[in-house]
Amino acid sequence: MAIVHLGEKDFRHLAEARGYSWEDVKECVLAWDVVPGICKVDTEHEKFPIAGNAPLGRGVGTNIKKMLATIGIHATKNCSCNKRARFLDEMGADWCEENIDMVVDWLAEEASKRRLPFFRSVGKMLVRRAIRQARS
Repeated sequence: MAIVHLGEKDFRHLAEARGYSWEDVKECVLAWDVVPGICKVDTEHEKFPIAGNAPLGRGVGTNIKKMLATIGIHATKNCSCNKRARFLDEMGADWCEENIDMVVDWLAEEASKRRLPFFRSVGKMLVRRAIRQARS
């Protein structure tokens, strides 16, 4: 299960952009957070609004993958890297900037699974650079 915290408006916008109604997707909301308007969403739920198996684009997730590839870190069939990269691409640079700590947490989680060293400050720099590239 992959859980993200999304604002209700952001989640509704994402669903609409992919051709889904709120009724179609509301079942993948696991809980409403303490903060009003923020929900926990299971991105692997069968009702999550998937855009399809479109190739990665030019967004933040794609840029992160490209930078990691230059140092020999690539997605494997058992990791959630491609799915998360697509999610970041689709959510856009503004969303990624607002949720940078969560994105860095994902990088830390994957580094831990691969038993690679990880420094949050370097992870944040990587994400910020990917955001700048996506905006240019």
